[in-house]
Amino acid sequence: MRAVIRILFVLAVLLSPSYLAAQGNKAGKPKPSKTEMAQKQAIRIADILEITDETRDRFIATFVNCQQEIWSLNKGSRKDKKATSLTDEQADSLIRARFDHAQRMLDARRRYYDEYRKFLTPCQINRVYELERNMMKQLNGKKRQNSHQADKARTHKPKAQDTPRRGAGSTKN
Repeated sequence: MRAVIRILFVLAVLLSPSYLAAQGNKAGKPKPSKTEMAQKQAIRIADILEITDETRDRFIATFVNCQQEIWSLNKGSRKDKKATSLTDEQADSLIRARFDHAQRMLDARRRYYDEYRKFLTPCQINRVYELERNMMKQLNGKKRQNSHQADKARTHKPKAQDTPRRGAGSTKN
């Protein structure tokens, strides 16, 4: 019975994003929070890994905590991305800040690797990282595709041949 409920839950989670995408979120449902998305991602990874219920619960909690810490480290780190005309001191400061940020990210990843090691094997952890990376690639691909389509729609101007001609040059009798 528990397995049937789990399968139904997994199907609901897997089908809901495609349904929402097909509906264009017309139902007025609010967009899921980052934490909810991380939980869904963790559930999906746990299902793929086929881990026990106890390990599953621990993995989901740890995964969500890891994601939240990474998000908190990333807050404000993107604002300096397009710095152009910098002095040498400003450029040096910017580069050092990026090194510090990268080190904090690495420290967090190591800390959570050690946490995962308490209940997952290294092969399972490696698989978690692969699945997470693939899911992010898919998500980023969809974001880029949606943003590209939106840009296209905003910048599309009808060509001269697309608009009907009036007046001189018309050959209607």
